[in-house]
Amino acid sequence: MLRTATPARGFMPLAFLLSILGAGFTSWSAWGNAIDLCFTAGCTIYQDAAIAGISMWWIGTGGFGLLALLAIVGRPGLALCVSAVALFLDCLLQLLLAVTSPCVACLIAGLFFAVTYAAFRSAAASTKRPPSRSWLLLVWSFLLVANLLNVARSEMGTWAMQETVNPYMKFYFSPTCSACQEGIRALSGRTDVSFYAVSKSEQDTLLIAAMRRAVRQGASMAEALKRAPEEPPPTGSGLYTPDMLLLRFALLRNKSYALNAGGGALPLVEYLGLPRGNILKAPGAEHRPPPRGADSTLPVENEAPAQCGGTTPCP
Repeated sequence: MLRTATPARGFMPLAFLLSILGAGFTSWSAWGNAIDLCFTAGCTIYQDAAIAGISMWWIGTGGFGLLALLAIVGRPGLALCVSAVALFLDCLLQLLLAVTSPCVACLIAGLFFAVTYAAFRSAAASTKRPPSRSWLLLVWSFLLVANLLNVARSEMGTWAMQETVNPYMKFYFSPTCSACQEGIRALSGRTDVSFYAVSKSEQDTLLIAAMRRAVRQGASMAEALKRAPEEPPPTGSGLYTPDMLLLRFALLRNKSYALNAGGGALPLVEYLGLPRGNILKAPGAEHRPPPRGADSTLPVENEAPAQCGGTTPCP
């Protein structure tokens, strides 16, 4: 009587339980779960992803169902092979998430595939001992850490010195940039603009700290900009208090974003929607008509923007 290469081992309870939990989570996600576990942009991108019209969530449910069946019939070798293929495909998905935007629900589903694979590896050890180290699990773990770091970075986001709900404009500035100062004076007091400070030097950091204190005391951005140079800067240990260290960390996040989005040129202005008219026009100022021969249907003036940094050196 011939012996099979992967003899039956009997019911594998741990692998079965993990497979059922994985199938429950993916089917719950496919139906649209009532608890919003997914809060990143990747969740919106990949929530409705499908292959040949079949939701990826249902495909995942089918994969977990097959693994649960193999756990019942007790075929650890075959189950290990199937779960390895599933985990490899999840590595490809995690790689895609890492270079686009992470999806928390997808990471949770992948975690179920990983622990199920580990359970089948343990079960297969009694029939045919697998290698002591799984490179597949190591690669998957590396990709998981990369995605979790992306989730943390996206959730921290940037820091606003003065923030408004649903802003029409996001204004990134340096307090020593003349174009930024002009923009702050023009936009100060508007309720549809959020202001984000970017530090290009230690002098900027100290001025931003002074501006933040003024804003917390109720000053407008223009008033804070005017008062900041008049305040005595902190010295010695005052430069590295917990509050200052948190500010420095927030400014690093802002600077990183500004460098990636604008190449280092400031001010960096982001709009939500189409700009209308002269966007830096102070309230009550007279609207400037377009020059002769200009297309009056285009509300945005065709002029070189004032900026400092990037290709234009700061004074």
